[in-house]
Amino acid sequence: MSKKMFLYCEKCGKRVLERMPNGLFKFVFGRNQNDPGKPPVELFVHGSIKMRCLRRSCRTEHPDHWNIFNFFPHSFTKGALNNRKSSEGEEPISDGQAEHSGMKANQ
Repeated sequence: MSKKMFLYCEKCGKRVLERMPNGLFKFVFGRNQNDPGKPPVELFVHGSIKMRCLRRSCRTEHPDHWNIFNFFPHSFTKGALNNRKSSEGEEPISDGQAEHSGMKANQ
């Protein structure tokens, strides 16, 4: 059984996105009074995301803060990014945005 992976706001810790096993980001928002199991907004995103926190108090306290969630995993190397070769044996790097993934396993 695989654990669900979630991305959190780096300022307040609110869960904002789920990272699916295939790499997609899943965003769910709102409540459906007629069918609690089906939210009115459910998005699957293939790509990097820049978003503000959904928590009003966090947005008020940190109005200029953006959470950046990079689509590419940390396993890319400098060689894979620059030369499209992954066999160069270089250490994994961060592109700045990838350093903050905000990703944690759900316990």
